[in-house]
Amino acid sequence: MPVITTSRSPGKETRKLARETAKKFGLLYFNRNQKTVFEAAEKARYEGKKLIIIVNELLGKPKELQIVEVNKNGFSYSKKFGSLSELEVFLEKAVE
Repeated sequence: MPVITTSRSPGKETRKLARETAKKFGLLYFNRNQKTVFEAAEKARYEGKKLIIIVNELLGKPKELQIVEVNKNGFSYSKKFGSLSELEVFLEKAVE
């Protein structure tokens, strides 16, 4: 399963959505703070995870869910989702 985190300087609603999503889907949540995506990928790799879900925001509100694929050479951006239902379908396929 992936890990979930937020954009670099998240607002309260974005952090709350990330924590609630982690709980709903049984994901590992970690505070990104000022870490770069590369540093977040290193942490995910250390935890044995291959995907990161980043909750991005616009004007302090959650905007989209960005999937980042973690590999041995770093990371690559993958899909973007605008809703939790889209993410749920993706996660079901990722687990299979």
